[in-house]
Amino acid sequence: MSWHEKKMYTASMVDKTPTTRKTKNSNSRRSDTKVYYLKVNDKKERVCLKTFLETLGIKEWTVRYWLGEKTTIDNESEPSAVVATETKKNHPENT
Repeated sequence: MSWHEKKMYTASMVDKTPTTRKTKNSNSRRSDTKVYYLKVNDKKERVCLKTFLETLGIKEWTVRYWLGEKTTIDNESEPSAVVATETKKNHPENT
């Protein structure tokens, strides 16, 4: 399975639902719950995160990145925005 195929498969096999139980602390960063599935005999079977990752041979960060993208999966051919970064050389020395 190619990288692009894994990305498409991952997007179709992970369901994101809003969290049902809110915390007392309003600073919670968790906004959704992810449910992972794998196709077994043409049927979606729910699996744990570890099984999902090991089966596809990817890391958790990769899944989070793919699911968190604002663009569509087929939008890979468009050029991405270039973010200018400043280096230490451009800053005056602190003395």
